Amino acid sequence: MTIDNATFFAGYNHLYHFHKATLLFHYYEHPDKYFSDVLNPLYSPLERESFFFAKDEVYFKKAVALDLRSTYFHCIETLFNLIGVFKREAECYRATGKMPNAFQALTEYPDKQLDEEIARYGSNSSELDWMLEVVEGSDWTYGRHIFFFGLTPPDDDLEGYLRQAETSLQAMKLGLSLLAEDLVDKGEYNSYKHGLRVLDAMRTFFILNKETKEMYTVDATNTLTFPKKRRKSVEIATTYVDVVRDYRMCVLGARFIQMMINQRRIAYNKKSIDVEQVPISMFTEKSIRWHAERHVSNPITTIELEDFERMTGIKVSLDRDSLDDESKSSH
Repeated sequence: MTIDNATFFAGYNHLYHFHKATLLFHYYEHPDKYFSDVLNPLYSPLERESFFFAKDEVYFKKAVALDLRSTYFHCIETLFNLIGVFKREAECYRATGKMPNAFQALTEYPDKQLDEEIARYGSNSSELDWMLEVVEGSDWTYGRHIFFFGLTPPDDDLEGYLRQAETSLQAMKLGLSLLAEDLVDKGEYNSYKHGLRVLDAMRTFFILNKETKEMYTVDATNTLTFPKKRRKSVEIATTYVDVVRDYRMCVLGARFIQMMINQRRIAYNKKSIDVEQVPISMFTEKSIRWHAERHVSNPITTIELEDFERMTGIKVSLDRDSLDDESKSSH
């Protein structure tokens, strides 16, 4: 059994990540509404008190932040999976004059290749320069085929449209690189998928300057700790969590997905979808950087060694050779 392109694009849930992320962010900002509108009508007071539904907004918000972050990572992975498929689609169409089966191409796309592409794009934005290259033997670029599929502007506005599209693609290139950068190392994402190996463990990092005897404290309140598997070992990593940025970047990735899918949905279902004009999303570097702004501060302060020892109960010896490389954490 095969699923043709018209059916696939008509049924693809291109707003999945947008709706899920928006719902999660809403409840993160308004946890009281979750308890009043969702839990209370479904569970009796006895069930809420005897099980785990006691009104604890702290743990609820942590759970929502985890889910939003996991949704964001899934959005990135989905986005680049689709981009890889539609890049091949452009080459196949030019070579054969036929569109390949999108559902089959998406299903068979190699996981290893996807991971390698995300790593390249996230490490160097120039790896996405191919988006502005013209597909051999055609008059359209890869980026136009992927994100502006099937759009035909009025003849009197063609040059203006092409300039806008090229400017937007330049900005989108930056956005794609920033998105990929957040998934270059999949250790955290894998920790969500396999056993939820993610802990809210750290509170403060302490780093000692041996020469000045100053103790630097780094606020680690908004962090998550997770294991990263290596070939012969397991490392413990800690990362900052920025809920606002995760939401905005997820929305950005979802908008890119929406552009790719919606244009194809219309193109393949012209008989059932009667539209004369299609709204087109255009991006600027400023709008991309707005999505990527960070909203979690990582304050670093200094305290005297004696104060550190009094606060933590940890006695520090300045004679150990390893002290220069040593850092401690308080839980």
